[in-house]
Amino acid sequence: MNRIQLPKVVSADLNFANEKCGYAGRELEAMDDARNYHRWILRIFEPFLGAHLVEVGAGVGSFSKLILNRHDCQSLCLVEPSRTQYEQLAIYARSLATRARLEVYNTTFAEAAPIIKA
Repeated sequence: MNRIQLPKVVSADLNFANEKCGYAGRELEAMDDARNYHRWILRIFEPFLGAHLVEVGAGVGSFSKLILNRHDCQSLCLVEPSRTQYEQLAIYARSLATRARLEVYNTTFAEAAPIIKA
């Protein structure tokens, strides 16, 4: 497993066969501007959010930023199986201003779950 130590951000490629999870669509980019939709989804989940969160299928990080802006969590693990989306997500995660520890994984949740730390 490759880990890159960055300020408050950990990136990991778990040698997952990412070709199986390629993403050729443009829906995530289009949904990036769906702020009302994202706020509505977060409002539903907010009562259940704790100090340590995992976002599965984090895409390019649009929802991640909203979580960090509205919820005071200690850690946020971002799991994205698509290599292309993961690369964009890892860059974006470095730019987020947050006190939370961020971990970015390029794999499925099933493979990341055993190594995600609370």
